[in-house]
Amino acid sequence: MKTAGRRNKVQRLIDLGFENIGVWHLVDGVLSNGINGNILGIRNFLYAFITGDRVRYIGKSSTTLRQRMNGYKNPGPTQRTNIRIKEKIIELVNGRQTVGIMIFLPQETLKYKGWNIDIASGLENILIETIKPDWNILGI
Repeated sequence: MKTAGRRNKVQRLIDLGFENIGVWHLVDGVLSNGINGNILGIRNFLYAFITGDRVRYIGKSSTTLRQRMNGYKNPGPTQRTNIRIKEKIIELVNGRQTVGIMIFLPQETLKYKGWNIDIASGLENILIETIKPDWNILGI
């Protein structure tokens, strides 16, 4: 029953519009991904890291996809979350697990009383609360 629940969580992301865009891997000990260069300039998106049928992490970014993923590849010394997630990705990849990368790009614009609503920001918290990814720790 747990496996079906996890699969449903990944499927819920897919149903929402998340798409697979790459996987994390190690090349000569350096963390890398196979993301297509044509999308590296996108901004304002949600992303998720997936292993098998498990949603491991959900995040949002207003920077470019390239900048956000580079934050995991080369985190600064004060970027605790990036450091922690990078260690977890490397641990799984070294254990021969695939860590997939999915993104959600809002296709609609929502307005409330004349104000534009950031769909990615609005969805991030509810997705984390509902799906409960292992690597998301609220308050850090």
